[in-house]
Amino acid sequence: MYIDFIVKYYESKGAPRDKLMLGLANYGRSDAPAMPYTGFKGESGFLSYYESCLMLSCESWKEFWNDKQLVPYAKGKENYPWAGYDNVKSMKIKADYIIKENLAGAMFWAVNNLYLFFF
Repeated sequence: MYIDFIVKYYESKGAPRDKLMLGLANYGRSDAPAMPYTGFKGESGFLSYYESCLMLSCESWKEFWNDKQLVPYAKGKENYPWAGYDNVKSMKIKADYIIKENLAGAMFWAVNNLYLFFF
């Protein structure tokens, strides 16, 4: 998990653990042009969490797991497009890490990427 390296790096530079907040992204990055469902952002290479859910359920993307980084990624037909993002499992791993390492907490970037699920 790469966040462990970053936390230890900041700590080695004098940052106290009770001041470190772990940022949790509810978006992903992709090698694809803007997603067809994007009403919010429309930026190439940007994938809102709800868009990853739509692509997995509507566009037949396949989800995989990266054991080294402890995060999911998805691939479309013929391995294109490719997208990395967080899901419930990876968010839980990060939340458990925050608790185990006694960090100050978490922050989300950006809550408006979840708007589809609230309306």
